[in-house]
This record gives sequence, C-alpha cells and structure tokens, in this order.
Amino acid sequence: MLAVRFQYWLYSTKTLKIFYGLRLLLTIGFFGAFLLGYALNLAYVFVLYGRDFVTLSLSPLLFLGVVMILWALLTKHYSLVKSIAIVVFLPITFFSEYGLSSDLYLFALFLISKIEKSHRTYAVKVLSSFSKTYSPLYKERLANKKDYRAYTYAYRVLDCLQEEDYTLVREKTVTISNKKTGIYEKTLERTFKIKGILGTTTIKDELYSRPYKKAFFLRPSI
Repeated sequence: MLAVRFQYWLYSTKTLKIFYGLRLLLTIGFFGAFLLGYALNLAYVFVLYGRDFVTLSLSPLLFLGVVMILWALLTKHYSLVKSIAIVVFLPITFFSEYGLSSDLYLFALFLISKIEKSHRTYAVKVLSSFSKTYSPLYKERLANKKDYRAYTYAYRVLDCLQEEDYTLVREKTVTISNKKTGIYEKTLERTFKIKGILGTTTIKDELYSRPYKKAFFLRPSI
C-alpha cells in the first residue's frame, strides 16, 4: 500500500507542478552561480595572461560560435544551439577553479532539467499511448498489458494520472522510412498542455502494439 500511495503521489498533477516549480527555482539559482563563476574565471584569465592576449585568442572562436548559432537559429536546427554554445564558451573554464566550479553548476542545472523533463514526459507518454481517450491502439495495447512488464507498469502509472488536467494541443503524423526493414512507418507526434505547468510537452508514439526498442545505429530516417 505504501508503494501504491507513493506512485499516486509521484505522478499526480500536483507533484508534477511541484517538480516543475523546483526546477525553475533551481535553474535560476544554478544559472546565476554559473554566470558568477564564469565571470570570475574570465577576470582571472585576463589578469594571468593579459587582456590583449586573451582577446586575440578568443575573438576568432567567439565570432565563429556566434555565426554558427545564428545559422542554427535561421535554419531551425534548434537542437544544435546548445552543443555549439558548449563547444565555444566552455573550454576557457578549464583555466581556473572558478571556471571548473561554474561547469559543475551548469552540469547540475542540465541534470535537474533532464530528470524533471523525463519524469513529466513519461507521464504524458503514458496518457497518450494507453488511455482510452487518446491512445490510437487502445485495444491492442490493453490486450498486451499482462505480457510485458513495461506495459504493466505503464497501466499502473495511468491509474495515477488525472486525465482532466491534460489537454491535447496539436497532433501530426510523420511518415518515416525504416532502413532495416525497408518499409514505411508512421510516427504520431503529439503536444500536450498540463494544467498549472508553463509551456507544453511533446511526445512521439511509434504506433507499436508491443514494446519495441531500436538500436541507436538503426534509427529510421525521415
């Protein structure tokens, strides 16, 4: 009974809102600490190596980074912006303890965001994939409920969700070509709004009636 109560608490809308609020507060705090550490690191490097040397050394890299970020934004490759910023701005942090401390704060920020987002996304994915209201394969997946551990757990989580707090904002179907099988498959992309949480959560449903895990080198191409 204690495990069941904990699961109900863990996936309730109230808990999702609490986790999201904590994530926002910790993000602001850790990002502020990162900026402070980064500024102290820059000041230390300027004092140690001189302003002219540091300016000449960093200017080409910063210019190239800004150009690449603008290119990623203009071409709508938003997922590349974070990687480019890390490659451009983080190497200088290895020059001092202040910089290394700022890296730890940044890592903590990303870790907290990842955990909260993964938890919220799983709740939305369960609702979208297994609920009678939203699941495109409701009967097929329900028939496999007892045959697969992942499905059994997902249905237990589904019982903990307050479906009325979730709203389907948009939905689109993407056709993909599977390089392994040589056939075309459809993926359903859905975006949900959770009551009391800023923004939306997007999930993908590959429309399988049973659990299916692809190897990373066999991902289908659009």
